[in-house]
Amino acid sequence: MCTARAGAAGTTTTFPFTLRIDKGGHHSGGRVTVSDGDAGRPSHDTATANDTAREAVSVWPGPSWATPGHYVAAPIVLAVLALLASLVMWRRKRSH
Repeated sequence: MCTARAGAAGTTTTFPFTLRIDKGGHHSGGRVTVSDGDAGRPSHDTATANDTAREAVSVWPGPSWATPGHYVAAPIVLAVLALLASLVMWRRKRSH
């Protein structure tokens, strides 16, 4: 459970969160529900049908810091670094 201030009625509010999965296996996802938990400042949300969303969970076999995007970016970064190293070596040879 977390608390956050939502946007005005009719707008979209994004809530970032981290999901930790402790066991391997098949994970089909779940639900995320946003509810009005502050009795002192009610939101007067009468359309509660849109307060729940399905959450898809895809368990990716890799280190916790890695995402598939890292594996796409890594070869590009390595190629740029190799090109820069070649350019530096070429300039050093040329200046001597």
